[in-house]
Amino acid sequence: MTRAFVMTLQLIISEYCFNGKAVKKFLLIIYFSLSFTFLLTEDKKIKKITLIFGSSESKSLKRIINAIYFEINKRAVKFEIKLKYFSFARSYHEVVSGNIDGEVGRVQGIKKNNPEMKTLIQLKESLLEINICFYVKKNDKREYADLNKHKEIKIAYDSGYFIVHKLISKELRVAVDSDAHALEMLLLGRVDGALFLEFNGISTLNLPNDKIKDYKKISFYKAKVSPILNKKHHEHISEFEGIIKAMKKEKLINRLIKNNMAEIKLLPKPTNKSKD
Repeated sequence: MTRAFVMTLQLIISEYCFNGKAVKKFLLIIYFSLSFTFLLTEDKKIKKITLIFGSSESKSLKRIINAIYFEINKRAVKFEIKLKYFSFARSYHEVVSGNIDGEVGRVQGIKKNNPEMKTLIQLKESLLEINICFYVKKNDKREYADLNKHKEIKIAYDSGYFIVHKLISKELRVAVDSDAHALEMLLLGRVDGALFLEFNGISTLNLPNDKIKDYKKISFYKAKVSPILNKKHHEHISEFEGIIKAMKKEKLINRLIKNNMAEIKLLPKPTNKSKD
């Protein structure tokens, strides 16, 4: 059943003059029946796409990604995204092998050095911009442009930030269960730095007001993150990118970040006066 056929039938009913009321009533019944059938057919065309999200990711990042994709699904017309939770180590293999349709986000440009990802398409429109930072004491005079040359320092970090494993040497890392725990260790003098993330410039960690004067922020690594899809879903790339672009224009992604960080007490709850 095609949309053109239903529209043609509607035109016949509305424009053609029938003398017999019974005939007109009969055609109206046919029209509404066919319209309902058409809608059901259209609904079946919605493509189910499964994207992987590492189940052991940090609590803050997990809430943010879930909120963003919930909004994407509300706006999508021709596809629906389902998030599946695997271990981070397994997720890459599942996507590259084609067992799963894609990932919620990877650093842009990842395909350049990974030829095994040739069956995948990365969206050009970024979902988030991440900035990996850490706090150190203000009187710390060390140069952190090349962090890994300092073999004597210790940086506490949320163990869910897997990208840290590739950026910071194992000897320097101290894994903890949250950004707040990392900060606590720094304030107690047990580590030299407390690592955290900024999503679109919004921090997952804020120093207590009475400690701001004693510490400084070091920005270590910036990257844009975009979803990745298997090439078999190439027809949905344009709609997907359009939704993300619209959400960014409305500053909705930033609001979702702030709201969800507030829920886990990483930020104060936004007031109604907030425009972001």
